[in-house]
Order: sequence, then structure tokens, then C-alpha cells
Amino acid sequence: MNQSHIDDAPVDDPLGSMASGYSIKVASRMTGLSVDTLRMWERRYDFPSPMRNRTGNRLYGEADVERLVLIARAMKFGYRAGEAIRLTNQELTQVLAVRPVARGASSADGSTQLEHLLDLVRSNEVGRLRDELRRIPGVIGAQQFVGEVAGPLLEAIGHGWADGTLAIHQEHLASVALSTELRLLAALHAHSTGPKLMLATLPREQHTLGLELAALMALLAGASVETIGPDLPVAELARAAVALRVQAVGLSISLATAPAAVTSHLVWLAEHLPTPIGIWLGGKGATSLQDLPNRVKVLGDWSEFEDAIAALARGR
Repeated sequence: MNQSHIDDAPVDDPLGSMASGYSIKVASRMTGLSVDTLRMWERRYDFPSPMRNRTGNRLYGEADVERLVLIARAMKFGYRAGEAIRLTNQELTQVLAVRPVARGASSADGSTQLEHLLDLVRSNEVGRLRDELRRIPGVIGAQQFVGEVAGPLLEAIGHGWADGTLAIHQEHLASVALSTELRLLAALHAHSTGPKLMLATLPREQHTLGLELAALMALLAGASVETIGPDLPVAELARAAVALRVQAVGLSISLATAPAAVTSHLVWLAEHLPTPIGIWLGGKGATSLQDLPNRVKVLGDWSEFEDAIAALARGR
């Protein structure tokens, strides 16, 4: 068989995400770079250098995908492929962090983008949805993407599922696509040595996309983040916070949680978590909670979240 066509052969894993890496088609979808481009760079620049499985198919690791995303975004701002490939990941991240926000990237544009993304969800155009979720952060920046696109999209998806305008499978597909992009962006910015946060949810809280939004925003604000996931017993939350030596615990509270149970958990946590460790709440369900312990801080928006991280960095 001709080597150039080996990667098009069927594989055992229909998603292309095998145990040791991603197939070339999946790597192409995740990075926005064509299959032909990936092959050409491999020949011309010796990058990427994917592994091969026993049948000869290319396998791209997480580090390959993360670097390819950085290179693709640098190229959107005028870098040639050869120039971008010669830069280190840290240099690429710095280039993207200091670039000017694209002209016209306003709140109005965010609303237009949101409607476009929702139309793609409603029409089951999952491939195009993934492409747009990869493209938009490169145009408006990761921070603006979280505040004006990803957060509102998550809320709109939830409302669409609740009112029946989105089918369950559409909600799931959109959530997975958004989660994938948030994780990729977080991996690209996970180089901080700033204040250390732990992000989690309380018992019976299964929603994790809020945590992923918070993790990315915290990284962009200069924090170091450990996300330990959903549905944690409060005793385990306290134990993990001490073991990880964090300065604050951030908890995502959705509207689906029972306020009385949340308050009870927070009272226990406030009594048992060492005093220097802050307890922060975010999410749509947080602002309606009452009778919270004094040490529990409700952060109503991203600016308050960033201010709280900045205060930790100053040692306050």
C-alpha cells in the first residue's frame, strides 16, 4: 500500500483517538491544519514527528497537538510556518499573549458569534462547530473568548436543553466540543507559578464545564490551577486542599444544586478547612445562596475572579 494513503485506512478506533495518540484526521480537526499540511511539514521541517502504530498509521501525542495549535494561531497573525515552527512553545505563547486584539472584536461581535455557534449546534454541524471554536480564540484572544463566547454559549446550551429547543444529543455534542477547546487552551497557558487554586464541585454536582471555564480564566490571570473534578465529598475537598497546598478552593455552583445542601456543605468546609485557604464560589447558582459563612466569598463575574487572584498574588 502507498504510504501516503496509509493514514486514510480504517482503524480500530472510530474516533481516531487511540491509546497512544490521535490519528492524523483527528489531529487535523483539533488543530485546524489540513492533513496535507501536516504531512508536508513533517517532510519539510521534521515537525511534527508522529509515532507510528503497528499498521503504519501516524499517531500524534497531546504535546504535538498543543504545539500545532500554537503554530496555527501564530500563522493567523502573520508568521510564516517556518518562522513559527522555529519558536519554542513559550515564545509562541508570549507572541499570542501580547498581540493586539483584532479590530472590531467587540461585544456585538461576541453576540453574532454566539448566534452563529448556536445555529451550528441546532443544525448538527459538529465539524464546523469545532472549527469555529478553534478559530475564534485566535481572533479575539482566549480571555475574551471565555467572557463573550464560551460562557454565554454554555448558558445558552443549558437553556436550549431545558426548554426543548436543543435535543439531548445536541447538548452533549456541543458540550464535548466546547470542553475540548477549553482544555486545549488551558494546556497552552499552564505555565504559571502564581497563586495556586484548586477547582472542584460539591457532592451531587456533576457539571464540569464551569470548572473548565474557571480553570482557563485563572490561568490567564496568572494563577496555577489544580482541577480535581466534580462530585467531591467535602472531607475529600478539605484533604485535597491541604495536600496540594493551595491558597484558595474554587467551587462551581450550578442552578441545579439544592441551596440548603450547598449551604450545609459550605458550613462544614468553613469549619474544617485551615483558615488561610480561601473558599470561593462561582456559577449561576452561587449568587442566590444565603446564610453563608463569613469566610466564603461569592465571585459574581470574571472581573471579581481576576481581582481575587490578583489579591492572592499580592499576599492579601
